[in-house]
Amino acid sequence: MGQGAQYSTVDLNVKYVRPLAEGAAYTAIGRLVEQTRSLGICSAEIRGADGKLHAMASATLMIKAG
Repeated sequence: MGQGAQYSTVDLNVKYVRPLAEGAAYTAIGRLVEQTRSLGICSAEIRGADGKLHAMASATLMIKAG
């Protein structure tokens, strides 16, 4: 979406699959799945050091004209 892009969250969905432990290492990966002139669809996941999925999320963002 570009640095400095302005947007509003239209929809946010988070699913927790496994608990997160304090002090443990995790990898978070976010992706822009699709973008139109007015909407961005994003996804994200958090995985533990063993590669197991701990949480996943999706969001729809309304991109503000600038």
